[in-house]
Amino acid sequence: MTVLRGIADISPPEISETWGGGWLFGITPIAGHRTNWFACLPEHRTASVSEDLEHLAATVGGHRDPIDAVLAAARPGQTLVHGIHTAPHVHPVRENVVLIGDAAHAMAPNLGHGAHTALRDAEALAASIRDRPTTLSSTASGATASPPPRELSQALRTYALRRALAGHCWRLASGAMMRLAMMDERAGLRDRLLRSAAEVRTVRAP
Repeated sequence: MTVLRGIADISPPEISETWGGGWLFGITPIAGHRTNWFACLPEHRTASVSEDLEHLAATVGGHRDPIDAVLAAARPGQTLVHGIHTAPHVHPVRENVVLIGDAAHAMAPNLGHGAHTALRDAEALAASIRDRPTTLSSTASGATASPPPRELSQALRTYALRRALAGHCWRLASGAMMRLAMMDERAGLRDRLLRSAAEVRTVRAP
C-alpha cells in the first residue's frame, strides 16, 4: 500500500478517520491551527509528489467535504509519500542484542500504538535488569565491570517473555484493523455492520 501524509496550512475542518472502499483518510490538528493529514490507498507511486496528490484526490475526493478541503490545501512540499510493507515477526532478543519498539514489533499504524509499545518495552527491559542480582543492575547503571553472561542472559530472557507475546498481539491486532479499514469488495458490508453496532450502542447509552 501507499501512504501519503502531510501538513496543510488550514485549521482542521474536523478530527476524523474516514474509511472508504480500499482507502482511508485521517485528519488531526497540530499546533498553529494547522492540519495533520494522512491517507492510505492501494500501491501507486510516481516520481512526482504532485502526481501522487492528484491520484489521491481522484481516489478519495468528492466523498466528504472535510477531505476535499484538506486536499485543496495540501502542497507537494509539505507531503511525504512512502509505502507500507509487512515485516515478519522476530524474537526481540538474540544473544546480547535487544530490540524494542518497532524494531521488535513492527506493526501497521492503524491502532496508533507504536510509540507506546517502545515505551513499554523500555520499561520491561529496565525492570528485567533491575530484578537481576546487584552485579547486573549496577552494571546497567554505569559500572564498568561486565555482568556475568548467565545473569545477562536471564535478564534478557525475562524481557523477551514479558514483551514478545504482547508485542506480537499488537502486531496481529494492528494488521487486522488495517485490513478492516482498507476493505474494498466488502466495504459495504463492513459499513452496514459498523452502523448497526453504533445504533445499538446509541440506544443502550444512558
